[in-house]
Amino acid sequence: MELDREACSQFFYNLLMYNSKKMETNEISILNIAYFCINSLAMLGKLDLITPEQRESIIEWIYSLQTEPPLKGGFFGSNCHFTPSHRIDESHITMIYCALACLLLLKDDLSRVNKSRIITTLEELQTPIGSFKGHFLGSEDDNRFVFCCAAIIRILGEKGNIDIEKTIEYVLSSQTYEGGFGHEPGDEAHGGATYCAIASLHLLGAIDRIKDKELLAFWLSQRQEDGFNGRTNKDTDTCYSFWIGSPLTVLGWYDRIVDKERLIAFIFSNYTGRGMFRANQCADPDLLHTHFSIAGLSLAGYPNLEKIHPALGFVQKDLPQRIITGKAD
Repeated sequence: MELDREACSQFFYNLLMYNSKKMETNEISILNIAYFCINSLAMLGKLDLITPEQRESIIEWIYSLQTEPPLKGGFFGSNCHFTPSHRIDESHITMIYCALACLLLLKDDLSRVNKSRIITTLEELQTPIGSFKGHFLGSEDDNRFVFCCAAIIRILGEKGNIDIEKTIEYVLSSQTYEGGFGHEPGDEAHGGATYCAIASLHLLGAIDRIKDKELLAFWLSQRQEDGFNGRTNKDTDTCYSFWIGSPLTVLGWYDRIVDKERLIAFIFSNYTGRGMFRANQCADPDLLHTHFSIAGLSLAGYPNLEKIHPALGFVQKDLPQRIITGKAD
């Protein structure tokens, strides 16, 4: 089994630079698509496909999405939020994470990021129970957005007046009777939610406060058949090679629990050529599953792939040490 790094990198490069018409319905979150492409190129060791001129153009485009007063601080998901007379949406916490990740991967120094406005926005997005909303226009609040906040805090190195302790308590209360974590307290244990919870606790320095690590280890171990599934009695899916693989890596359990040979074989059984992966044999290939398949292979130690920071989710090779470790340089 050999990954066609050239085909994969060409797929991501073309999508990043030319944007397929198939993606037009996702225009509102084009920054998220850019993140998948840039992080994938970084994992493949192919960021040099982006010329210096293209790199600067992408960085300028990302900064063009940074909000200005009177809107809240952060980043839009797309230029389509702009209209001639006004802007029709606020920033989104997920897009702040994507913007910062992309800028770091492109080796920007974040000097133009308005950190104080972003932190103020995070303070206002925090709910009384410690969770975070995604935005100010009727958003849900759950561990997905807690993770985004934890990652943003780690990247910026600032927390303002965010109630970190209340957030940690919220995440800890999301652990279920099965051992995994739900998107919010009372929800079913889910692979994606468990990643968000474990990554958040790690980034916030509270990983040792998990209430029942033994039960968590058992639940995570039960996710592998050939690949991983995300919930009890669900089909295996290539994206869970990251969503389950990451918490196992953060907790130091990956090598003891994962059958890497079976996992890699499953991922490649869903490699469709043209540089793309699918969720499983019942699905068509797509961007998301291609990105997370490569991330899963990286976590599994597949050769010639750059390592990702298992909690932050993107390549750590050129990150400042304070972001990797959470400690001041």
